[in-house]
Amino acid sequence: MPKPVARRRGLTLDEAEVRTLAQRGLDLLQKYQKWVILGAVAVTVVAAAWGLTSYFHQRRTLEAADALARLRPQLSDPGAAAEAVKQLEQLIRTYAGTDAAFEAEIFRAHLLFQTGKFEEALQAYQGLAANPRVQGDAGLKALVAESLSYCQEALGKWAEAAATLKPLLEQAGGAYRGELLRRYARLAEKAGQPTEARQAWEKLLERPPVPALVPYIKEKLAAAEPGPPPQSSP
Repeated sequence: MPKPVARRRGLTLDEAEVRTLAQRGLDLLQKYQKWVILGAVAVTVVAAAWGLTSYFHQRRTLEAADALARLRPQLSDPGAAAEAVKQLEQLIRTYAGTDAAFEAEIFRAHLLFQTGKFEEALQAYQGLAANPRVQGDAGLKALVAESLSYCQEALGKWAEAAATLKPLLEQAGGAYRGELLRRYARLAEKAGQPTEARQAWEKLLERPPVPALVPYIKEKLAAAEPGPPPQSSP
């Protein structure tokens, strides 16, 4: 005789219980229907706005890059420099915040210096030096600082040019460091800073020097040596 099979009650609900749960769900949904709809609408609006913003930003970025590309032939033409500066300024105003506008600011500063507008170039490079994008990029920061020092030198601001150049001395290496040291030493001399000039010439001699420059550097060092104190007249 077969053994009776034990039956366990399954975790099932009868039809009445299912209808009751469904009705509760519908009642709850109906109660908060307004907020559910508003939430769905808000999500849709935000998603659509984000998509449109992204689209227009991308479109604006491409338009700015295209405008700068059309300007590039004029940037290397000395005869077109004045007109190129005007068009660069228009591009910067129209497409502010784009990569192309940032590049245009650098080109504008360079052209202002090349055309002898040193005061305007100085202001342009000062603006770039304060730009967070430049501050966060060591290479750009060094480039802008060196260009700024050239503007200050062209305006006869020797001490300011030397001060701008000084932080770059320890960061640079190789032949570039030697070039910066020579320039810093000359600026310090013009600024009436013989001690700083002498230290720069000494650092140049500590490096593997260019043989042809050794006599010149030694001559500069001798000239920078402090002379005997003046004797008082009896």
